[in-house]
Parts: sequence; C-alpha cells; structure tokens
Amino acid sequence: MKKLSLLALFAAATFSIVSAQTSHASAGSPDESREEKRKERMERRAQRTAEYIKYVDSLVLARSFSFIPLTFQMQPAGTLRQITNTAFQLNVYPSWTDVYLPYISGITPPYYITILNYALPRINDYQAMRTPTGWKVTFNSTLFSANTYNFELDIISATGSATLTISTVMYNTVEYSGQLYRN
Repeated sequence: MKKLSLLALFAAATFSIVSAQTSHASAGSPDESREEKRKERMERRAQRTAEYIKYVDSLVLARSFSFIPLTFQMQPAGTLRQITNTAFQLNVYPSWTDVYLPYISGITPPYYITILNYALPRINDYQAMRTPTGWKVTFNSTLFSANTYNFELDIISATGSATLTISTVMYNTVEYSGQLYRN
C-alpha cells in the first residue's frame, strides 16, 4: 500500500511537471520573445528617424534654421580647428540671413582668422534642392564687399548634421562641419 501511494504521488508530480513545461512552451520560447522585442525596438527607432527627417525637412522648407559649426578648415588641406564658442552660427530666416562665423582669410601664408559678422537683408540665388541623403541649400552674397561669397550647405536629414562651404574667388574655400537647429 505504501508503494502504491508513493507511485501515485510520483505520477502526480511527473504529470504536474510535464503540464508546466507544456504550458511554458506554448507561451513562447525566450528566443521568440527576444526576437519580437528586437523587432519592436527597430520599428520604434525607424519611426523616430522618420519623424526627425520630417522635422529637418520642415526647417529647410520653411527657410528658418540655424547652422551651428563645430569645426572649420581651409581647403584643400588646412588645419582642422575646433569651434567652442556657441555664438558662432549661420541663421537663415525667410526675409533675411545672419552670418556670424570665423573665417580664414589671406591669399598667401600667413593666413589669419577673421570673423564674418553680417546681417544680410537680402541674399541672391537661394535654392534648396533635395538630395538622396537630405538637402543642398545654396545662396550667395557680397557681404558688403567687392567679392561674391558662395554658401553651400549640405544637410543630412536623418542626423541633422551639415557641412557648410564658403567659397570666393579672392580667398581659399573654408569648410565648416556642424549641426542644424531650429531658430
């Protein structure tokens, strides 16, 4: 009798273990739930990136943005210089443009750093063209001098990063790397 009750107890324990394993397996394996969570994270990231691209596109189309440079360099192979002053920026508004940027001047060495500090009531040939990665914004101005300065801003919509190139016939081209922000 003792053996029979022991055998019944063993059978009941085995049955409960097997049923628990079966219900756990039907709920999904850990690998499946991990894969589902990974897909959800990827979808959320893709959605955030799409929203940020729309945000950058709206800034460019509204013609209301700020470019804040982090580095600048005279082309083709000048010294890469860091910009730590957050006051330096290029602000584009619908009716005017504000330029406050360090600039490398000089026709021959020694080159010197000067500041472009202009509020431009009018710029010429403003164009915003869509590219495969974002936007290319171009315009030019004389900056109240005899030279025409050409501005070309290449914007990557997914990251908000941008490269500004200022060129003129009088001086070497200067290239800035930075970030696009709302005015």
